[in-house]
Formats: sequence, structure tokens, C-alpha cells
Amino acid sequence: MKKYDVVVIGLGPAGMAVTSMAAEMGLKVLAVESRNVGGDSSNTGGIPSKALLAISEKNPMMAEPFARINADINHIRENKLTSLMEKADILVGQGPAAFVNDTVIRVGDEEYTGKDIFIATGTRPFIPPIEGLDKVDYLTNENLFQLEAIPQSLTFIGGGAIGCEMSQAFARMGCKCTIVHDRPWLLPNGEKEAGELLQQGCEKLGIEVYNAQIITRVSRRENGNIVVHTREGLEIESEKLMVAAGRSYDFSSLHLENAHVDYGRKGITVDDYLRTTNKHVYAIGDCNGSYLLSHAAMHQGMLAFMNTMMMPPLKKKYLKYPVPWTVFTEPQVSHVGRTSAELDAEHVDYEVVETKYSDYDAAVAENKTEGYVRVYCSSAGQIYGVSIVGANSGEMINEWALAIQHDIGLYDLMMTMHSFPTMGYLTQRIGENWMMKKMKPGLVKRLLRFLF
Repeated sequence: MKKYDVVVIGLGPAGMAVTSMAAEMGLKVLAVESRNVGGDSSNTGGIPSKALLAISEKNPMMAEPFARINADINHIRENKLTSLMEKADILVGQGPAAFVNDTVIRVGDEEYTGKDIFIATGTRPFIPPIEGLDKVDYLTNENLFQLEAIPQSLTFIGGGAIGCEMSQAFARMGCKCTIVHDRPWLLPNGEKEAGELLQQGCEKLGIEVYNAQIITRVSRRENGNIVVHTREGLEIESEKLMVAAGRSYDFSSLHLENAHVDYGRKGITVDDYLRTTNKHVYAIGDCNGSYLLSHAAMHQGMLAFMNTMMMPPLKKKYLKYPVPWTVFTEPQVSHVGRTSAELDAEHVDYEVVETKYSDYDAAVAENKTEGYVRVYCSSAGQIYGVSIVGANSGEMINEWALAIQHDIGLYDLMMTMHSFPTMGYLTQRIGENWMMKKMKPGLVKRLLRFLF
């Protein structure tokens, strides 16, 4: 049996973070990956999808876009693998890891033990139990980028980030796209108005969007096209069908019961410090079901590894860190903190402070007037949540995450000079708008008249 300080199962964003940090500190590290280094993010998720979005905006008539994307992904993957192999022992494609007991795993015919073991196995596409779906060839994010050419038409089951981003990319490249899903608006984890603005952006590209539709079955026509049938009477026909209906978990190959690691339908059970029910084992990234985002996975990998070296008072609780997210559509949609629906459900008193892109000179000059910055806050300016729809929202949302994390209020953001004429200046304008609302009461006006 080979002994290690750290064993990592899965080399997606979370697993790579632990592997790199532990190896840099001089620890003996084993990392096991049954598929591809980089996980979904690098191979079938965020990176290739952003590549296709860029191609669709800059060169929508590119011949063989998927061949170009896969060549780039292979190059990135090889570089990552080479870099990791210089620091740690890496097992790629040698079979899944399975627990033998609390501290031992088996890969193939070999057994390995680690003082600390990190599970970072990610998720797989969720395939809803729709009648007839198993009888047609459908796409998911795992095989989408293996297409040889852009289809003439494509229906997306799911109105989340993947369905919205990819429908816009394919639409720009000449594909007739349709989104159908069972939720009341696009990006249902965000704000309703954000979803409505995004739907308008999709429709400008010719994408048909059908919300609140219950899919009852899928069938195939004699011409080979696929038809999606809904309870509400719709029949949506297209050449290809993509399932983008969320993520699922499969821990069967890990044999978690041998390590006394509890898990459920929503992932592996972890405590505040990302430790499982086995004190030697941590579950990081998508596999614990907390946030299915690559940057959250990387952050959890960092925190979990730090927690193995810290005494209890210094350990980091991963849920204390706000998680911003961005959907790279037109318009771009970003959010951090609580939504208005969550605040209402928690019976929190809050104010809404908003500024529109159309009221900002720089946005007008750049013809980027669609969207808004909206903040939910206390009367004293404590920030609860932020929704940004519009140009550069993905760059702007990070400052709001920092503000929430460190309890920086609107007054301090107002007093922080922002470079002009950037879109980020809208952050300062939110602070100004909040302060102007506070200046309206008669007492303040009378005080100002007295002073001046």
C-alpha cells in the first residue's frame, strides 16, 4: 500500500486547487481522475461554452467551430496535466477510485492511503424521466462540443445558464433555437425581471422561449427530427435536442459506505468546514451540492485544505463567503447575496436602491443602455443582495461580493472613488442614490437650510 499525506479524488476546479496547494507546501499528494483533468468546467462547461459564445459574436460563420474549440481544450488540458504531474502523483483514466475503509482507496488493483482525503468528483447532467427521451439521441453539455456542424434547429430543455448561453451562441451561428422549461421565467434562481430582460434578449436573436411548460413526452418524426410535447399542447420540432435541466449525483463507484461517509439525493453531507461524517474525508465542489459553480468549487478546495491545518477557532466556514454568479448572455446577468424572494420569505425588512444603464452617460455613449443595478439593503445601507443585468455585470459583481463579505455598506461604496466612465461607476451611483433618498425627510432639509 502506498502512503500519502493528501489524496484527491477528482481533478476538476476543487481537486486541482487542493492538489496544487498541498504539493506546493511539500506534502506528498496523490490525485486520481477517472476522466479528464479540469473537470466539467474546462472540458464540457464554462471554458468551451465561453469559447463558442466568443466565436458566435466575432466569427459566426467560422467553419468547424467545434474542432477549433476541442483543439484549444486539449491544449489547455495537456498543460494542466503536465503542470500537476511535476508536483504530485497523478492517476488519469486508470479507473474510478473506491473506498476500502476510512483512510484507504483502491484504484484498479492498487491501494492507497492518505491522512486526509478530498472527494471532488463533481456532478453529471440530470436527465429528467420524460417518456420517449431514452429513444432519441439527445445532447448534454458532455457531448455538445462533439458536434461536427451547427444544426439547422435545436430545442433546449431547461432555461438555466447552460440553455440560455448556448441558445444565444447557436442562434447567432444560424441555428433556429427554442427554449422550453417548467419554471416561470429564465434563470429561475435569479430575479424575475432579470429573467424577463434576458428573454427579450433571446427573442431579439430569434429564440423562442416557452416558460411554465410541463414536458410530457418526446418523439421522433419520420424525417428524423425530434418533437417535444408539453401538457399545455405545444409540439416543438427540431433537428437536435439538448437536455440542460440541471445536475445529478452518482457516488456508486466510490463505495462511500466503506468509509462511513453519508450522502443523499442532494450530495455528500458536510459540516461548516467541508468535512464529511468521516473526519479524514472532505467533500468539496459540486459533489456536496452547495453551489454548482466552478469558482465556488475552487474556493471550497482552498478552504478545506486550509481547515486541515488549522485549530478549530481559526477554521473557515465556507457558507460565510457570498458566491457571485454570472450568466454570459446578452444581456449579461449577475447576482450575489439574497434575492428579493428569499428576503421576503425570511420576513426581512429591506429597501430597494436602483440605477439604470439608460440613465448613465457612458452607457448611452457606448449604446449599452439595457439593464440595471439593483441593491437590496437595510435602511442603514447594509447590503443583502445585488442583481445586475447589463454590460460588464460579471466584472462589477465581484465588488459587491467583497462588500457583503466584509460588511461594507452603501455609504462606504459611495465614498470610494470609481474610475469614470467605466460601467463600474454605477456602483458609486447606487451609493449616491441611496444617500439622496436619505436626504428627503424634512428634518434633513431643515438642517441643511440652517447650516447653509
